[in-house]
Amino acid sequence: MEKISIRQSNKGFTLVEICVVLLLITILATITTLSLINWQEYSINKKMDDNAELIYMAAKNKIAQLKSDNTFDELKNWGKQDTGLSYTNKYHLIGSNNASETIYYFLCNKDDYLAYTKGNLSDVNKKLMFDLLKDYLHDKKLLKANIVIEYGIDGTIYAVYYSDRTSFGYGTSNAYNLSSSQAVSQDKRYEKVVGLYSIK
Repeated sequence: MEKISIRQSNKGFTLVEICVVLLLITILATITTLSLINWQEYSINKKMDDNAELIYMAAKNKIAQLKSDNTFDELKNWGKQDTGLSYTNKYHLIGSNNASETIYYFLCNKDDYLAYTKGNLSDVNKKLMFDLLKDYLHDKKLLKANIVIEYGIDGTIYAVYYSDRTSFGYGTSNAYNLSSSQAVSQDKRYEKVVGLYSIK
């Protein structure tokens, strides 16, 4: 009977092999971490865009109701006017019949909805904006954010900006400047975590 001899090797991993494996693990971990961070940033900004769309649809539905009830003329007294801004130079809708139409807007800040629910909100335009939205929004928590609705005198909603982090303003230095034609830039918006839903 033949004897089979098994030779055991006492050889282990060399220091170079261990360093190479650790380096590969570090590279893979770095790539994975960066991918997760980018995905998280994208998902947060996508959520802001989706919330802006929900606000847009709520406002659009309310305006349709006002028109069907023949009470739409009330909207002409709502909102504030940005006389220096036409939606053509902001949204690049060249060739529209309404190229020089003035933009009207509603603007509220993060804490305004709480004041509205308690009856402590003194700004009439902010009250009207919440009145415009509340009936057509299932999740009222969406109103606890910085919101801007830009619209024309005929009730066309041009854009909704939405952010739970960044405040908005027109020509102001301490807020996201909506007077700028760059306000619609995706890179700039995503840098400031600002959602936008607009007519194309």
